Amino acid sequence: MRRTFFLLSFLLFLVSSCDLRLESAAPERVVPSPPTAPVSALGGTVGQATVTRIVDGDSYYVTTGGKPFEVRMIGIDTAEVNGHTQKGAYCPDDALGEQAKARLTQLLPVGSTVTLIKDKTERSYDRYLRYTDSAEIGDVGLVMIREGWARPVQVGRDKARWPQYWAAGEASRVAGGLIWSCVLVGG
Repeated sequence: MRRTFFLLSFLLFLVSSCDLRLESAAPERVVPSPPTAPVSALGGTVGQATVTRIVDGDSYYVTTGGKPFEVRMIGIDTAEVNGHTQKGAYCPDDALGEQAKARLTQLLPVGSTVTLIKDKTERSYDRYLRYTDSAEIGDVGLVMIREGWARPVQVGRDKARWPQYWAAGEASRVAGGLIWSCVLVGG
């Protein structure tokens, strides 16, 4: 019982100490972990690529080495343009997916350079799974969570940024971030 009380007190402290602003203007710079050995963008741990098109709030296309690739951001889930999310949630606001896409377009304009960081999983549904960092704002996924456009998700073995993402998601949920209006359907 004492252990549960301590854990709940600690979590409340973490959530209460987070910045709860949900503004879409100039995001705070989030410094990512220093990269490990730089290698090609999609063939190794860390690499650079150029954004060519935004698909939705958590997927986009890049080119690297003259070849196009689709990237799915690790650790976040946004509303899809069809009103659903990856984990079986339904968003009553049909525009939320388009709004999340518009916000990612602001954060990653076409032609911008991103740093792609691999965790454990290479690909899913023909998309490369990568954390996305930008020189201008840092960890793009964390910004999307903090602003309420994305919820944190942990899929498989990809856990490198989970503690940060989870804490930001709890703060966003408490503050009423838009993605939290989506409700789980069908488990």
